[in-house]
Amino acid sequence: MHKLVIKANVKNLLVEDYVNGKRRVCLNKEREIRKTKAGGFAQSKYQRHIDIMKDKTLEWIQENLSKPGVLRPPYDETEVVCKDEILKDGIETFLIKQQIKLRV
Repeated sequence: MHKLVIKANVKNLLVEDYVNGKRRVCLNKEREIRKTKAGGFAQSKYQRHIDIMKDKTLEWIQENLSKPGVLRPPYDETEVVCKDEILKDGIETFLIKQQIKLRV
């Protein structure tokens, strides 16, 4: 059995591959998104920058999933774990375009 589990939020992306019950981490990415940071930007400009980064979360996830060696189809089942429904739908749409079967 070959299973894909994707756990995602604005800050983290974890892609796990289970082959015959053995877990393999394909991708574990984290990006820094917080409203305060010392130095560099003016505070209001930095907060706008963070809001733009949050808006581009789906693009960031799709870019990382597209990297070679992350997705290794065919999968018997695929699970997307995400609290944000819009983000979850976007990831599932991306997987369908990549012709990866989703668990219903």
